[in-house]
Amino acid sequence: MDSLASIKSSMDKLKEVFDVDLGEMRRRLDYVEGLKGGGGSNDELKRLARRLDELEASSKRLPHDYSRAGGGDSGDRGGFNTFADFIQHACFAKSDHRIEGLEAKAATALMSSASAGGILVPEAWQFQLTQYMEQVSIVRGRARSFQSDPQHPEQTLILPLLDYSGGRRAGVEMTWYEEGGTIAASEPAAWDSLDLTAHECGGIVTLSDKLLRNATALEQVLVQILGDALAAAQEYAFWSGNGITQPDGIFEHACVLTVNRENSAEVSFADLVDMLALALPARRYTWVISQTVLPELLKMQFNNSSIAPIWIPSAQEGVPSRLFGYPLMIREDAPILGSYGDVSLCCFDFYGLRDGLGIRVDASQHTGDNFTKGLTSIRIRASVDGKPLLSQPWTLADETTQVSPFVILDTPEGGSGS
Repeated sequence: MDSLASIKSSMDKLKEVFDVDLGEMRRRLDYVEGLKGGGGSNDELKRLARRLDELEASSKRLPHDYSRAGGGDSGDRGGFNTFADFIQHACFAKSDHRIEGLEAKAATALMSSASAGGILVPEAWQFQLTQYMEQVSIVRGRARSFQSDPQHPEQTLILPLLDYSGGRRAGVEMTWYEEGGTIAASEPAAWDSLDLTAHECGGIVTLSDKLLRNATALEQVLVQILGDALAAAQEYAFWSGNGITQPDGIFEHACVLTVNRENSAEVSFADLVDMLALALPARRYTWVISQTVLPELLKMQFNNSSIAPIWIPSAQEGVPSRLFGYPLMIREDAPILGSYGDVSLCCFDFYGLRDGLGIRVDASQHTGDNFTKGLTSIRIRASVDGKPLLSQPWTLADETTQVSPFVILDTPEGGSGS
């Protein structure tokens, strides 16, 4: 979070510089234009006008700075100063025209009644929550994200299912030919399709009315509570989802290749080497492990020899963040040591992710005994789908060797199960 705050602070300062520069340029341009009628320099006028155009174009390319409480494009914030301001109105001022507008927007997109659709979180706070979710997730921040149609955000997106068999690349078979020659068409069967249909998940958090009226505390607490809840539910589904009412999980997909470990309830150096041998060449992989695997890596020795551990140089150093040159991440809900999936080697460029309409909230003070206890329940909902983009493992040009963007460590017997 500190790095994100630093970036936002830098963007804020950069915008202030642009504002000052633009203001000064306009004043100078007005001054020269005033002199023009009295013989002022046309060259100076043109130079200043050109510089002003450059600055304005650069300023427009800057992303919105969502860390500022006021100012900026009020449309992006739905007319609210802060996320806490929006939530307070969603809880205690539902008749506010801004809340009604966001409720109507969600209902129109979902083709539902206003009460069923919820209140669409304004774009600025969608951005804030999504950024937080990416920080605490593994798949979301690394997967290939496909944008929804703004007019039909819940509509199914149909994509070609990539085929890397028999020397093809993503279903395309390339041909070298002389001028006037013929390019061989890819077989139609190579272009099977997959669909990304947003699946909805939701949850309810109950907070005291006293906290909800404390804007400063609410802003800090709510982003973490809601962001963590959404991120955890989606992250689990990206790995273990059933593909029917949830995203299609990585673990049980047909494109996965597995390695049977040498010894049960252990991770050996040979296991990791065997996994690496099944990875695609020259791709961006990430090791994903269970917390329970960490001691195995810290104590790992080459072929169980008596030499010092091979992954950590000394106890004075921090825990390494890379393994065989690839980043290493610890997934908090990964299967325990010895189970299928306690170690994974993944290239998330081959996992497609698509969000639906966006994050929506609604609130009630009349759930259970909330009213008598001074509590309010906030329901948060979001829709997303995710799937591996390959139909099967990647067969190299020798038409025998198989590799995969998703390599999973299995049990010695090969009995998988997440």
